[in-house]
Amino acid sequence: MAANFSSAEDICEGENCGSITDVTYYIKEKKKLCEDCASKEGCIRKARKGGSNLYCEKHDEEIKLYCKTHDVPLCYSCAMKDHQQPCVQQDIEGAIVECKASLITLKEKANEKLKLCRVYGDQIRQCRIDTDTHLQALKDEIDLVFSEAIQADKEREKEDAAKINQEIDEKNQKLQEEIQKMNDKIQRNEEEREMRHELHLANLDNKAKTHRQ
Repeated sequence: MAANFSSAEDICEGENCGSITDVTYYIKEKKKLCEDCASKEGCIRKARKGGSNLYCEKHDEEIKLYCKTHDVPLCYSCAMKDHQQPCVQQDIEGAIVECKASLITLKEKANEKLKLCRVYGDQIRQCRIDTDTHLQALKDEIDLVFSEAIQADKEREKEDAAKINQEIDEKNQKLQEEIQKMNDKIQRNEEEREMRHELHLANLDNKAKTHRQ
């Protein structure tokens, strides 16, 4: 069974064909075929008296109607036997025109949605770039804060160490001065000792001389 959605711009999808003459879309095969390819694939039968090549295989009749209720093409036998009221029927040519118009509308809507998706895609990509840039800026700022904090801690440690060293050096300096004073005093005491010993010896010598006289 086929629907005659033919157009002068259609191209036959039969193997090694590519014809653009009398191309028809066949629903069952889901492709567009010219008359020769459709005959080779058994899609149609020739009309006995040169009629249309759009046939109902079940009743061997020409397709003339379309059931809008069930979305299927019909011959008159199909219409009388299987698609009476409440089915809604219309002329096949009218159905083809409506179908083409519907396809054009769907194509336009699809193109609009595609454009919108591309816009959204561009916005998403730009948002991702902006987010990455912002996050990198935050990371750089955080790294800088940590670096400055670490440097400040190192400077404070140096200052504290310098203060400790200065305090200890001052204490040591005082001790050194006291030690020097004690050494000077010891030196003076030693000199006094030596002087007194010399005086004592001198006195002893004088006394000895006096006794000898």
